[in-house]
Amino acid sequence: MKEWLENHKIGICVAIVIVVIIVMIAYNCICNNRYLDGLWVCDEEFCNESELTGFWIMMGEVDMSVLSSSSSMYIVMFNEDGMLCNRNVDVSLGHSWIPIQTMGNGYVNRKLTILDEDFDIMPRSLTLSVNKELGHMVLYGRGEGEDQDEDTIFGTFYKDNESSHKSKLLRMESS
Repeated sequence: MKEWLENHKIGICVAIVIVVIIVMIAYNCICNNRYLDGLWVCDEEFCNESELTGFWIMMGEVDMSVLSSSSSMYIVMFNEDGMLCNRNVDVSLGHSWIPIQTMGNGYVNRKLTILDEDFDIMPRSLTLSVNKELGHMVLYGRGEGEDQDEDTIFGTFYKDNESSHKSKLLRMESS
């Protein structure tokens, strides 16, 4: 047995490292999914620049599948003239595979695809850039027309932890 272990110790070490990496990736995906769940309120400065009175996103519970995740996202957007968007859409989220995958400043990028083909408020293929420490999320993607070669920011949000927590409690009570 000792001789077998001596001959295969590099293979055993590689297998252990692979298992640790897989566990880290799975843990990272689960933590990121759980954090997205809840109410995200658009930054007041962004709303003023965009001539919006309010812009909120309520992310539903994100499923925990391995390759991609899905969720529902309720979007409320309005200005002084009235409601611009008040609807629920299904979304697909790509994973951030590397536990330390950041833009160098604590933000983790995830691809977000809006699955509702009738949704025309913003592009259906976007990127979520989330910083859990700051409770900050930026929603951006390629613009249309002349802006299709540049990223356009469609919203900067802060997580409303109190409302998110109350929403989770209500869901737990109803299940």
